[in-house]
Amino acid sequence: IIPTGYLQTNVDNLDQSVNPFDNDPYLKKIKLRGGAYAILMAFHNSTTTTMTKSEIVRDGQQYCDDEMESNWNAGRIYGAFDAKKTLIRHGLITQNSMARTTGGNSRTRNDGSLNTFTLTR
Repeated sequence: IIPTGYLQTNVDNLDQSVNPFDNDPYLKKIKLRGGAYAILMAFHNSTTTTMTKSEIVRDGQQYCDDEMESNWNAGRIYGAFDAKKTLIRHGLITQNSMARTTGGNSRTRNDGSLNTFTLTR
């Protein structure tokens, strides 16, 4: 007996022939084990749709051959996480910025630590 309103979600009933990414020209040529790939894999394996930069860097590093974080002392001005700009430009993720109040005054600054990112598709 199947309860009213029950939706079967096993793999047998999914339409495997329709993939929304098949028609995206950017995703067809994405560099495997690059920064954009690592960011998308971090979202793919996440249980949430919104992640912070530190969560993406931590979870995506295993899918990237380069370091996700920049390190000026090591001569790495840009990290692989900068691929987020390309993903935003292609409409694959969005960035939600939040400014932080510093000290006891009303000045705000945005150092990126409070930014969250959301997968759009």
